[in-house]
Amino acid sequence: MRAVLCTKFGGPELLEIGEVDPPALGAKDIRVAAVAAGVNFGDTTMVSGAFPVQPPLPFVLGGEAAGEVIEVGESVERFKTGDRVMTLSIPGCFAEQVVVPETSAQPVPDGMGFEAAAGFTIAYGTAYYALIKRSHLQAGEVLLVLGATGGTGLAVVEVGRAAGAEVIAVGSNDEKLQQAAKQGAAHLINYEREQIAEKVMEITGGRGANVIFDGVGGEAFKQALGCIAGGGRLASVGAASGEIPEVSVLALMAADCDLIGISCGAYAARDPSAFAEDFEQLGSWYVEGKLNPHISATFPLEQVADALNVLVTRKVIGKVVLTMGRE
Repeated sequence: MRAVLCTKFGGPELLEIGEVDPPALGAKDIRVAAVAAGVNFGDTTMVSGAFPVQPPLPFVLGGEAAGEVIEVGESVERFKTGDRVMTLSIPGCFAEQVVVPETSAQPVPDGMGFEAAAGFTIAYGTAYYALIKRSHLQAGEVLLVLGATGGTGLAVVEVGRAAGAEVIAVGSNDEKLQQAAKQGAAHLINYEREQIAEKVMEITGGRGANVIFDGVGGEAFKQALGCIAGGGRLASVGAASGEIPEVSVLALMAADCDLIGISCGAYAARDPSAFAEDFEQLGSWYVEGKLNPHISATFPLEQVADALNVLVTRKVIGKVVLTMGRE
């Protein structure tokens, strides 16, 4: 089968499209004929060798995919051949076939295409876990989303809106921010010309944001601490700016807030049953029209380097997806 291979660390241009043997199938595994795979910022860090839990070389890149179940292990209970599923497996998903434990797959909601499903698991799973499970976002609270125009950021905007929050979206481009508005943001902040903390305090009448979702780090994180409400929760999921935030305990004490580290992959591995329950709610919201995944660009598997580069250069709004050449 064809797959994207990382044989040496560096830039996306070093990736290879090669033929590899299909993975073996365990008793509790399912084999999926992948139709599409979601591209994430974490893929770029894994290629460079900077991923927090780096797999040994060589490896098949990719963390999420969607397709049809073509084989099930003898002990599988949740799925059968022919089922439409989306999978989480870091790495291993940029391939024509993906083998995962049945606990690492979720049913594709009714009416959702494979391309949308391929980019759904990590973005919306992270959003739900960070906002609902860890930050305990409540209806009527103010949610500030830093990096609101990427795939995960837009998912956070939608999940926040579905939960009844007043959403403030932060980004660097007015055109991109308009997409956040379409997906539920009530207020927009362009950090290229506005100070985040100052604008948030203006919008909230000095109260600040109850929950802050940060996948950016750097200066945005520092400003977030200046506009968080007392008793607020700051969920940190990454540092797309390249600058990993450093914060003192004294600063957290002064802000009277909680700092929460988020790893969707660790959560899914630790408690797959709870993760599956999250997707029951997410699937219901999708069917009800409350969630509308935005696919910015699709690339064939052979153009994986181009797909990763548009993420690195911030040229996309929403998700980027690879296609395998099958319907």
